[in-house]
Amino acid sequence: MLRTVTRVTLWPLSIPMKRPFRHAAAQRAFSTPFILEIELFGGAVGYGETHIRDYVTGERPDELVDTLREVFLPRLMRFRADGLPAAVEQIAALPERDALGRTATGLRAAVELALLDACGRAFGRPITDLAGWFGALPFRSAVGKRPSKSPLAAPPNVPTDTKHGDGARILRSAPDSPLPRYSGVISAEDTRTVRSAILKMRILGLRDFKLKVGDPDDDARLRAAVDALGRSLRTGRNTLRLDANGAWDRGEALDRLKRWAGLPIACVEQPLPRGAEDEWGALAQHTSIPLMADESLVTAQDAQRLFQLGAANAFNIRLAKNGGLLPSIQLAIEARRRGIVYQLGCLVGETSVLSAAGRLFLQMVPGVRFAEGCYGRFLIEGDVVRRPVQIGWGGRVKLPRGPGLGVEVDRARLERYAVTSPIVIVL
Repeated sequence: MLRTVTRVTLWPLSIPMKRPFRHAAAQRAFSTPFILEIELFGGAVGYGETHIRDYVTGERPDELVDTLREVFLPRLMRFRADGLPAAVEQIAALPERDALGRTATGLRAAVELALLDACGRAFGRPITDLAGWFGALPFRSAVGKRPSKSPLAAPPNVPTDTKHGDGARILRSAPDSPLPRYSGVISAEDTRTVRSAILKMRILGLRDFKLKVGDPDDDARLRAAVDALGRSLRTGRNTLRLDANGAWDRGEALDRLKRWAGLPIACVEQPLPRGAEDEWGALAQHTSIPLMADESLVTAQDAQRLFQLGAANAFNIRLAKNGGLLPSIQLAIEARRRGIVYQLGCLVGETSVLSAAGRLFLQMVPGVRFAEGCYGRFLIEGDVVRRPVQIGWGGRVKLPRGPGLGVEVDRARLERYAVTSPIVIVL
């Protein structure tokens, strides 16, 4: 049966968070996802999710509907597929910019994931069947198979970076399991809250931690985290990375990184704001701590610029930031080819729709060093699926089952958290 798109529904949601989460760029007490629902001819329905943050991709929530109508609906109206391969070819061609050339990767992620989910259900196939479609990496394929270990620690023909000392060693250390365990992320809070958060996460068996920095309390907050992790940080049983969310200027970054040079920090994420990539090289020359790009890495063009500058040791790939599952996998392919470490990141307040997609990314992509997300009810009061995707002991998450993204969205929960009536477009 030929599958076409018959209906598109956009759900703007607001879900209370169990506690506010703060970092240098924002503080959030509510998760504000947009859930996109796509129905195909024959009745299959798929769901995608995004979070629109202007300081991440430059997109604005108040422009989302116009971008959907002007950029993506013409593609959806022309969508025709008689099988998953034909569907994926069209999905991969979805644009990442609007008619004015502005980035639209956040909305693209929601459209892509909804189409992948709907087509997977329509054709009765899990998204992991796409692994062979890329062919450039030894991707993990069938659900449940235990792949051979493929650490990023030593990509072919790429020497280990000794210039960055302990940080590079920690960053490039191979994980002890085929699928990386999820990390704990600590909000930019007072020292007592930082210690308490790390204690709770260690009780849950988490091993890898990320601390938000980027304000005058950085030194005290970092010292509290280092003390809370204790000897296990020095021995490598636990790891710690920092995220400034682009809050520092070059002078502030140099000052902090020099003071922290003797600490076992795996990397510092986005030390300078987006647009200051030319200064990363000078920063890298004066610090022993590896640098990870996040807000500076939105599109494939951003990645090429970072490769040319040669200053970023690692990439933080986030599905809702980088345009969805397919562009994120392509970024991982190119990063691995160039010897760049990569991790799976997330946006604060993701529901199980994005968490399920991230889980599939980890199944399909070898060598992911760290993983973030799947925080579920640890972070937000409710979810939109019947069986939430959430980390368990040791930061592990159960593998998905079933076609599409492998989760079942509950329409009643969408209605519960909707801030306005859904926007329904019949094609």
